Amino acid sequence: MIIDIEEDQRHFAFYLQMLQVLHIDFLEFFIAVARTQHYEQMIIEWIENLYQQGATVEECKKIIYQKRHHYFFTRDE
Repeated sequence: MIIDIEEDQRHFAFYLQMLQVLHIDFLEFFIAVARTQHYEQMIIEWIENLYQQGATVEECKKIIYQKRHHYFFTRDE
C-alpha cells in the first residue's frame, strides 16, 4: 500500500474544516473519539462517509446538521 501524503493532508484538512464549521473543538473531539464516546463516533463516521463520497464541506455541513437534528429531536425518550 502506497501512502499518498497529499491525499492524507486533504483528508485531514477536510476533518479540520468540518469540525470548525460544526463549532467543535478539535482536541476535545479527538479525545472523545479515542474514548469511543457515542456521539463523537457518529460524527466521525458521518464525516468520513461523506468525505469518501466526495461531498464538499458545505454539502457535508448541511447533511450533518440534518443528521444531528434528527439524532437529537427524534430519538425515543
